[in-house]
Amino acid sequence: MPDFTPNSPVLAGDQLRPGWLHNSWIYLMLAAALGWGWSSWSGPRGLASAGLVVLTVGLGHSIGLHRGIIHHAYRCGRITRGVLAYLAVLSGLSGPISWLRVHYFRDYWQNRLDCPPYFRYDHSLARDYYWNLHFDLVPGDINRYQIPAEDLHDPWFVFLEKTWYLHVIGMAGLI
Repeated sequence: MPDFTPNSPVLAGDQLRPGWLHNSWIYLMLAAALGWGWSSWSGPRGLASAGLVVLTVGLGHSIGLHRGIIHHAYRCGRITRGVLAYLAVLSGLSGPISWLRVHYFRDYWQNRLDCPPYFRYDHSLARDYYWNLHFDLVPGDINRYQIPAEDLHDPWFVFLEKTWYLHVIGMAGLI
């Protein structure tokens, strides 16, 4: 059996720890989707689901959070930025600050020659899945990653980070 432990050295005081909250969330949502989702499938519900995916994952996560907030690929007003961050939260993939952190951590290490195996892509898909969905990087010094303070400490993002799962559960209840 291959060794799937992320025993690769993560440098400069950083630690990899089991990500129990995210791990549990992922598998609970998967179980709910498989158990309840298939039994309630219909054409109109499928179209509604596809529309929600486009809105939350496409517009919120990909365009809003990733391209807009993380990469600053375009400018928009504070309200638009906040709405896009909220749509990203409704995707159920985590809070905006978690995504900022993960993205900056990965970019920092992948742009270095001493990139640890955890951040490289020279391992199997199974190992990448296991490491990235089951472990969290806890930085020894968050300042090393140069996450913009206006994003890391944005009051709306902080609120969404603390409550993201409640918004997802609330939306699921409405649906």
